[in-house]
Amino acid sequence: MALLLALGLSAGGAAAVLCPSANHGGAFIGMASDTSSYTVTPAQDGRDDVWTLVDEAKPPPGGAVVHSFTGKYLQVLPDNGDNYNEVNSYESFVWTALEFNLRVPSADTYTLFVRWSGGDTGGAGDSMYATMANADGSVVRGVPTWRDQTVGIGATPGQFSGCCYSMTTHACPCYTEDEASARAACLVDEGFFQTTADGVGFGATCVAGEGKMEQLAPEWYEFAGQEYGNVMDFASEPWDATCEAQGTGTADSGRDEAVWQLAAGDYVLKFYPREDGTALDAIYLAPLGARNPDSVVLAPSESSICADTSWPAGAAATSPDDDDAAGPGRAAVAVGVVLALLVVALLAGLLFFTPQGRAFLARGRGRAEAAPRSYLEMEGGNEFEPAGGLVVTENKMLA
Repeated sequence: MALLLALGLSAGGAAAVLCPSANHGGAFIGMASDTSSYTVTPAQDGRDDVWTLVDEAKPPPGGAVVHSFTGKYLQVLPDNGDNYNEVNSYESFVWTALEFNLRVPSADTYTLFVRWSGGDTGGAGDSMYATMANADGSVVRGVPTWRDQTVGIGATPGQFSGCCYSMTTHACPCYTEDEASARAACLVDEGFFQTTADGVGFGATCVAGEGKMEQLAPEWYEFAGQEYGNVMDFASEPWDATCEAQGTGTADSGRDEAVWQLAAGDYVLKFYPREDGTALDAIYLAPLGARNPDSVVLAPSESSICADTSWPAGAAATSPDDDDAAGPGRAAVAVGVVLALLVVALLAGLLFFTPQGRAFLARGRGRAEAAPRSYLEMEGGNEFEPAGGLVVTENKMLA
């Protein structure tokens, strides 16, 4: 059973497919405690790290990440200092993955929100990557964007003297000054100076500078570092949407959101660790118009598994907070039409099939025959036909 929990397998072996949630305006929801809603794949590179279901009451060495929705969450264990920063393309991801199968009913633009934590208070910079794949395994690129051009700290020998690592934010901004000046500046900033060789070891990246920008359609997004740093608390930043498009550094830029334009079809949303120890409680993949997740609190078994959701294919993303929610509105209109037809049928029966109704119709016909037949007659004009057969009309002046 412990192995099943570690691998995220349900009794049936395969993960269920997620569909848009009718209760949240069409967002896909996946919870770590719903083990049937995802699949965990073991590492393919010989390492022992794997996404593992953790009980807050029985935490691993290093302590629990508190305030998960249900008391259970997923974490990459063992947390023994492994990192995965050598990412050059989608094909680089060959280590343990957390996978959610999605069924998209109609084309839309989706933004990812994650409830996650770095999983330590020691400044190890635990973080993760998010990717989207087609059903055949090929990558789905994110929405094209611009960003500051970045380079590896050791890409050009002599360009950078080192970087200043923050134990709280995990950022390591680079220095172009000589090493002595850089060390002094880092000490003032209360950071820990890392030489260029050290930075290469943990995958430090630097802004190329001189206003250089680059455009890309991201193959992955990096979630690394949070607003309040090492707090081991899912509730400190309940839903995180900011990340870095194709980032690999110890801290993301926070200038991007993970956004994909998806056609109708089946997809797989995957999460890979950048370091072991990273933890995840839930995901919320929202189309435009979905319920804002800021105040969303999920209950056990609230993953939007297809068999448990009523969201129809092609439906507009309507929030349950809207007054004219689609389902109840259509039902009210249908009832009103039926009632109107019944009233019309009842009145017709009274008119045509009762003595009083027939008498009423007869009186109406008599009035119609006596009614004036021209606008001039209704206004009091006199018509006469003189010799020659021409009709001459004598009008009276209207008051």
